[in-house]
Amino acid sequence: DAYYFSLELYKYLKKKSNDYDLIHAHNYHAFPALFAALSKKDNKFVFTPHTFGKPSIIIRKIMHRVYKPFGRKIFQIADRIITIARTERKYVLQEFNINNEEKVRYIPLPVEIDEIFFKENKFNSDIKVAFVGRLSPEKNVDVLISAFKLAKKEYNNLRLYIVGDGPLRKMLEEMAKNTKDIQFLGAIKHTEVQRFLKKIDILVLPSQFEVFGLVVLEAMSKEVPVVVTPVGDLKYLRDNKHCLFTKIGDVEDLAEKLIILASDYKLARKIGRNGRKYVEKIHDVRKVIKHYTSLYKEVVELCSLSTLGNTSTQEKLR
Repeated sequence: DAYYFSLELYKYLKKKSNDYDLIHAHNYHAFPALFAALSKKDNKFVFTPHTFGKPSIIIRKIMHRVYKPFGRKIFQIADRIITIARTERKYVLQEFNINNEEKVRYIPLPVEIDEIFFKENKFNSDIKVAFVGRLSPEKNVDVLISAFKLAKKEYNNLRLYIVGDGPLRKMLEEMAKNTKDIQFLGAIKHTEVQRFLKKIDILVLPSQFEVFGLVVLEAMSKEVPVVVTPVGDLKYLRDNKHCLFTKIGDVEDLAEKLIILASDYKLARKIGRNGRKYVEKIHDVRKVIKHYTSLYKEVVELCSLSTLGNTSTQEKLR
């Protein structure tokens, strides 16, 4: 939600735009994407907005409203718009009044999948539950802490690890201070997150809303069973197959889901294996690269403002 501004970048793009066959810009809330759109000449322009709904913080709501007329221009100029989630695609079509649906394409988030992977055939003495993400209101980490306290009454060997930082960290630490076995690990590098995910037994993402949640896919790729709310593109997962769904804001329901996985290792392993298969089928980075390559070729070779060309990439993803 940052509105970056670089006059030098705009000057460079204005001067050099035709040196490139195609420019792909990211982030609706960033002036560089607007600069890339405004500097478009004979080259093609692809845009990934990374936007889903209006911001929750007041100052960002104001900025969103002020910026929207400029942002709308990016969507008008783009030859193709790529969304990273199906729910984001629907939002973009409606919010920005895009009549030509073929202009907006969904390409899944890419995940690098470990070729060689080994998972223990039982829980260790401690069952490690984790949250990874920003500690902000929409993530419902307070709900997770309350649910963990309930679940721990039945399974004392549960441990909760909270990875990330944000405006609610102090409040959440205060909430958890009298509960054993809750650790706040702070923000860590992405490479460290990957190593961390291999060591946990359950990942929980109890958000009020998400586009998808890359960390969920990364955990699934490591056969970690996930407990999530059916929001955004997470709702396309199958309950009891790829994940366990929990109701938004429901402490008792989330505690029950933690207890179910803690008490049934066979179910946890089944969900973990199915989750990995799901990621391999849809989100494997090698497959996603092919989708992008196909779309880039389509835009450069076939696309014009009046003829939107071949739609084979989108048809494969529907």
